[in-house]
Amino acid sequence: MSVLAAVRGRHNRNLWYWLFVGPFVLGLLIFVYIPVVWSVYLSFFDARNTVTPTRFVGLGNYAYLVGDRAFLTSMGTFAVFAIFNRSAMGHQRRLSPQHVRFCPETVRSPPVSPRD
Repeated sequence: MSVLAAVRGRHNRNLWYWLFVGPFVLGLLIFVYIPVVWSVYLSFFDARNTVTPTRFVGLGNYAYLVGDRAFLTSMGTFAVFAIFNRSAMGHQRRLSPQHVRFCPETVRSPPVSPRD
């Protein structure tokens, strides 16, 4: 069966599937998965300002991070923000204008409150 016959036939959906999904999968692989795997690989080396691994340090970079006060402070700040953001997202209904008694204009939005 030729490619033209496969394109014309309605029973061969795999070809159409890969024609539409293939570029997305290729882009996801090239621009997301390969850089993430390469970054994890580089994290075990002493590679400064380069994408070429130089000297293997193993878990030394991670040990350095755990001992760095600035990193631990930023992780604490991030954890507080993530917990607050998660709890705020869970309580969106409580922030509607009908439930807010103090400063209701701070949470009022036109789709929620049509009193104008």
